[in-house]
Amino acid sequence: GGARRPRAPTCTALYARVPLSHVVPSWDAGDSNVVRESRWPGTRDFGAAVSLTDAVAYAQTWRSVDGLDTATYNRAGLRDAADTLKRAWGVDAAYDEAECFTSMGMIRLPDGLDVARDVPGVPSGPASVRSRLRDRYGVEAAVGGFRKSTSESRLEGYVRLSHACYTTDDDIARLRDAVLDLADEDRRRL
Repeated sequence: GGARRPRAPTCTALYARVPLSHVVPSWDAGDSNVVRESRWPGTRDFGAAVSLTDAVAYAQTWRSVDGLDTATYNRAGLRDAADTLKRAWGVDAAYDEAECFTSMGMIRLPDGLDVARDVPGVPSGPASVRSRLRDRYGVEAAVGGFRKSTSESRLEGYVRLSHACYTTDDDIARLRDAVLDLADEDRRRL
């Protein structure tokens, strides 16, 4: 191991009215005694707070095999993935990608895919595209159906695509193939 970097000092100030209770519920929650509630961490996980400085340092120093920093690598990865999916699904760009892409964007889904049960920001049932992607193919993706205008009844489907340092070509291929399977299934059913 290398030399440890000094950590920045942290301080938390808490102002609360009585009755005082711990801000993160865990064991002894609701005991109306903040000392007792805070004595044992129980299921509170402070690991994320402790590792934050190292995680930020890692993200700032990470480089791809091509020497790209995190932001550049993820932006290029997203554009490649979007191109792959658009080609496979036979769709056009949903917006001017040159101006909008960072490491997350929306990709239009192929026609024939039933997105009527995929309401953005609302938990979806088992027949939704999002649930079927998760349950059948192990793909977690945010899916939404949107109308082009208020006068149209037909929904256009979109998937929120993101790219991170750990995203692989296999991840994109699994999403591509799963959506194609579901679109074929929905076309046969309708």
